[in-house]
Amino acid sequence: LKTVRRVPWWNRDLLLETMVDSRKRKQAESDLLRLTRLHELLTRISLTYISLPVDRLEDAIEVSLGELGRELEADRTSLFDYALDHGSCRNTHEWCATGVCPWSYARQAVALSVLAEWAARHRQGEVVHVLDVAAQPESDLRQLLLEREDRSLIAVPMMDGERCLGFALFESTRRQRVFLDAEQRLLQVFAQMLVSVRRRLTLGLAIRRSHDEAEQASRAKSEFLATMSHEIRT
Repeated sequence: LKTVRRVPWWNRDLLLETMVDSRKRKQAESDLLRLTRLHELLTRISLTYISLPVDRLEDAIEVSLGELGRELEADRTSLFDYALDHGSCRNTHEWCATGVCPWSYARQAVALSVLAEWAARHRQGEVVHVLDVAAQPESDLRQLLLEREDRSLIAVPMMDGERCLGFALFESTRRQRVFLDAEQRLLQVFAQMLVSVRRRLTLGLAIRRSHDEAEQASRAKSEFLATMSHEIRT
């Protein structure tokens, strides 16, 4: 019979400690690589937002949600606006992985009463990170998220000064997803990019409206002069 050599207990403990340290080191390296890729992606997105004309920004937002969703291994990424005057929250942009049902399938607004806890935290600039949706206390929000097949999510507020305009939502429907603190901070940077984009869109719309009004006034003036000229001649 082959003799089995026993490993002394002190060597065995050292081996286990080494294995644990090795796993921690590999996890740290993996996390660092993931954060580096996310940082590079956000840099590219910001340059895109800066360089594009206003009329192409809406499409760029949709594209960037898809890029972030794939990088973060999320199944659904969405933007929501808080419509405080109407007491609701409305989905405005979205990307979904293949086979995942979108929020926008009916463009239904979510009552603010359902999102009361999120809205209160978002007004304080806080990120909402839910590791296990099923483990949350019974509520209309929990029921809504379970209907959307959510398992984990993170909701990042879009802050314009002290005012919360809405939030960016990153959801995992196929597995539980832990978002690192550094990932949360980078996603807050993305949310601030979106606030800047909204300012550009609002300004662009105002300029376009002003230009249209000026053109209408010019046409009205020309038509008036043409009419008066015709009346004088006749």
